[in-house]
Amino acid sequence: MRALSASEATYRVVADYTALTSTLDATATGGLDEHFLVHGGPLGDFCTTLHDLLAHVLMWDEIALAMLHELRADRRHWSLDPRWDDPAAGRALNQAGVTGGRRLPAELL
Repeated sequence: MRALSASEATYRVVADYTALTSTLDATATGGLDEHFLVHGGPLGDFCTTLHDLLAHVLMWDEIALAMLHELRADRRHWSLDPRWDDPAAGRALNQAGVTGGRRLPAELL
């Protein structure tokens, strides 16, 4: 896995934000609690609402930005540890992030 450049990471964060706000704007009045199952990929089996999906994407955006911060300081971020390349470990991290995000009020997301 190669490290992202600052411009690539920024582009991805902006793309996430744009996709999420477009989806939220197009959503019926149910808001973040509306059922929203992601089809395909590793999200489909544990993100069941827009709140879940938003928490999940924001978690990974924070990790990507923290990784860039650590790389700029010439340090290796924890997420680059090869043990996280294991599908079970990655799945556990994804599920824990979404579970934690469910505890946050929508206005904090």
